[in-house]
Amino acid sequence: LKQVPPINLDRSTMLVIKNLIIKKINEIKTFIYFKNFIRTLTKISIGIIKKNLTTGLLLIFHQNIIGFLNNIEKIRSEVYTPGKYIKTYLLDIKLKRKPYLVVSRSCNEFFYTLLQQEISEIKTKRIIIKRIARIPGRRSKIAIIDTINSKNKNNELNSIEKLLTIETAPMKKISKEFNGEKIDIVSW
Repeated sequence: LKQVPPINLDRSTMLVIKNLIIKKINEIKTFIYFKNFIRTLTKISIGIIKKNLTTGLLLIFHQNIIGFLNNIEKIRSEVYTPGKYIKTYLLDIKLKRKPYLVVSRSCNEFFYTLLQQEISEIKTKRIIIKRIARIPGRRSKIAIIDTINSKNKNNELNSIEKLLTIETAPMKKISKEFNGEKIDIVSW
């Protein structure tokens, strides 16, 4: 090993160098946290509202990962207050100098994924969602078809009747998640 002679620097230069090294270490730490977070990431994530900006919301996810919810992707009838936990749907991952997630609450994919998680018949593909039409936060219409009894016209209504009402627990939970959104289910 070759020994490097010491360099004489003044105090202000040393502070600048120290701050640059700390900044670089923090950027590397954030990137490592982000990579680990992405490995465990699902399409639906829960974040905490950090700040209400003019262009959208700044969210914090697990391990201080930053997310951004654009005003277009918000549900208009919802009130967003800092510190509140909200479920979001991952739209994109931006890998810039400071990586962040772009999320949504109003896209149909979010609605579909929540339906899939909450209703076992949809998850097991016993009932297939053909179409979703939404006005986020106000009303949704879902067209479904029963894969098992679709040929049996007499039994078709019986197999999907529990989904045709908002009174079922999973449908109430989904409606509550979207600020009391009315959900209409029709047979395809």
